[in-house]
Amino acid sequence: MKNIALKYYSLRFIAFGIDLNISALFGGGVSLIDYFINIFNFNAIGIITMVFFFCKDLFFLNGSIGKKITGLKIVPSNDQYKFYRFRKFSRNFSLIIYPIEGLFVLFNKGNRLGDIFCFTRVENL
Repeated sequence: MKNIALKYYSLRFIAFGIDLNISALFGGGVSLIDYFINIFNFNAIGIITMVFFFCKDLFFLNGSIGKKITGLKIVPSNDQYKFYRFRKFSRNFSLIIYPIEGLFVLFNKGNRLGDIFCFTRVENL
């Protein structure tokens, strides 16, 4: 049982790392385009990258690109799909305090603060 939990936590952290790197590449791409076109200021690039990161779970039905690669999915914890897309979006706002979120995942059976507030959970496919 301990190995299954460790694998699950590892997959969640790997999925988060993949999503973080994709967001960084997206921000770098926007910066590179801006270097040649010069339409954004530095703050706008950061805001665009943050919006992309907060919307990461909306790109696929079951969650982010990292979750898709690692075989995880987001499901509502109360089996009600009402406002499901809004829940998938709003659960990422707790990532502003991501060091606390990481500890929370380790000590709360794999549930993030955002999962608890938005009544979602992450499961294996």
